[in-house]
Parts: sequence; structure tokens; C-alpha cells
Amino acid sequence: TLPSPYAGRKFEAASGEIVFGPHESQGNFSIHMMNDDNFESTLEFRIRLYEPIDCELGLYLKAATIKILDDDVFPSNMFKEQLSQHPAESRSSFHSQKLEKINS
Repeated sequence: TLPSPYAGRKFEAASGEIVFGPHESQGNFSIHMMNDDNFESTLEFRIRLYEPIDCELGLYLKAATIKILDDDVFPSNMFKEQLSQHPAESRSSFHSQKLEKINS
């Protein structure tokens, strides 16, 4: 991973080597995500492949942006349990009821 302010907070920074066997054109790697209870908008970090040996990296395919979609509820997880108990189609009415109570 390239330097990021989210390293150590939302994911563990990583580096390593991907080795391709004969006739292989794809490889895998893993980056450990860290779960917390803090809502944050979609976060991004970048990865980059470099120093190829006996192969070439594409001009644009050697780097990628990774997006982390937060599983926490905005603005906090206070209503997360209630939201998970309601089907998706009733969530808008659930939010309206909570807003009415807050505005009352």
C-alpha cells in the first residue's frame, strides 16, 4: 500500500511480492481491514505494483485505488440494531419516525 493517513486505523499497511508462475497472468494479495465503531464516509487508499522482473506492467494497470465502504451507521451506531431488524423498504419510515421524535 502507498502511504495513507488511514493505515493502522482502517487497514493494515502491507507490502510484499506477487510471484507469477509460467503462463499465469493473474495474482492475488490480501490487505487486512480493521473494523471500528466510528462512521466515516467512503475512504480510499492506493496500491502500486513496481519493479517487475521478466514481465511488464501496464501503463495504467500498475496502480489501483481501493475504496473502503464503512459498515457503521451515520452519525453513530446508536440505532444500528433497530435498523438491522427492519427490512430495507421500511427504513425510510423508521428514519422519519425518529426525526419526528427528535423534532417534537
